[in-house]
Amino acid sequence: MHLRELRAYIFPGAAEREPGFHQLITRLSLFGLKVTAGVTIGISFFATFSRLLLMPIDGLTLIDRLSATVWLVCLGLLAFAATRTAFGQRNARLLSMVLAVLVSIALNQVTLRVSALEPGIESYIPSQITLILLVGVAAVPLRPMQTLTLGFTLGVVYLLQANLAKQYLSIGSGAIPEHLLFLQTISFMATALSAVLYRQRYLNYQGYVRSLESAEQLRRAETRVLLSDHAASLGRLAAALSHELNSPIGALKSAVDTLLLINARLATADGADHERLLRLQADLRRSLHQSSSRLAQIVDRMQRFTNLDRADVLEADMNELLRDAAALLSAESKHQVAVELDLHPLPKILSRPTQLSAVFHGLLTNAANALSGGRGRIRISSRSTDEAVEILVVDEGKGMKREDLAAIFEPRFHTAGGRIASGNWSMFSFRRILREHGGEIEVESQEGQGTRVRILLPCEACLQESSV
Repeated sequence: MHLRELRAYIFPGAAEREPGFHQLITRLSLFGLKVTAGVTIGISFFATFSRLLLMPIDGLTLIDRLSATVWLVCLGLLAFAATRTAFGQRNARLLSMVLAVLVSIALNQVTLRVSALEPGIESYIPSQITLILLVGVAAVPLRPMQTLTLGFTLGVVYLLQANLAKQYLSIGSGAIPEHLLFLQTISFMATALSAVLYRQRYLNYQGYVRSLESAEQLRRAETRVLLSDHAASLGRLAAALSHELNSPIGALKSAVDTLLLINARLATADGADHERLLRLQADLRRSLHQSSSRLAQIVDRMQRFTNLDRADVLEADMNELLRDAAALLSAESKHQVAVELDLHPLPKILSRPTQLSAVFHGLLTNAANALSGGRGRIRISSRSTDEAVEILVVDEGKGMKREDLAAIFEPRFHTAGGRIASGNWSMFSFRRILREHGGEIEVESQEGQGTRVRILLPCEACLQESSV
């Protein structure tokens, strides 16, 4: 098990086979290339000008340092330009390693040239290479073996440059064994650091994926709970609405039968009797139209409360949804509730009406359940503010304890009658639905004094009206 974990740390390439993590690494590599390019430009300017301000420099040394600065700035600008190309975006990690090697060559070259005039400056070379390696590890998501390769490459570059400069240019003292040993040690340390950082990135990614999966499972659980509550409400409402459907259906049947009789008598009627039958026929036609309109309203109302999982986004009148919810609550024989409506004209809101209808009906059902004996008064009001539509639902029920109010939106399970039951899932789901619409819900309650629920829904039309 330990060997397997060690292998996962040192050779984590299989992790990038996951498309999501591969995209993450690609994005971080591109950002790391930009950071590396920016550090290259910034450090070169800072090192050169701070040297000019703090220490005297002769002409040849100044030319060498300015040349190195120009070279480093050009490398940084080229790296920035590469981030805008398709090749650079796909191979940002490789380009970062190439940039590190080129920067090391430039710094080693200027240090070796200046060492002829400033003895001892060669001791800065290990520090320069260490800085380059650490910036690469910190900014770019290098794999451990890539970091080790980069560290050894920087060491080999130093070895070749130092020995060639001594042999052919008589500059410097050649590659110093202590420097090489130091660079090897730093390479191994940077590799270990890179392994830890890369593993941490992968574990963070896995945690993020698991959190998304948990959120999706929670969303599905919320939807199932909300659908279950909604279906139960519709089951109760179906019986309550049967009377409301029977009334217009009975009126339609009676009107049709009467019209048939009138039409039969019109053929033989004359004079005043004919006129009376015509007036009665007109009255029956109006009754037919009213009954059919009432049936259409009932059907529309039921449709707005069905298909809760539909994703239709429509412009809806919140007052119409509130009236429907209040009518359905009043139709339930279980509740003898006086519902008072104080609805001001509202602009239509782009929303998912079926979901908001479920929220409004659920809040009214909660308010009715909180009334003592199922009897009492519920006040519903609406108005538009400068930025939103505000809806208030106030009941005269038993209210809530402070600790229950504090946890009103926290889904939980509890035991009731020896059985495990869920609690607060409906309120949790209501808040999620409202937040998906960009809105918010607030609950105020005191034990024995009722509850006040305030809903805010963003409204673009409200902003436009307020700006006129």
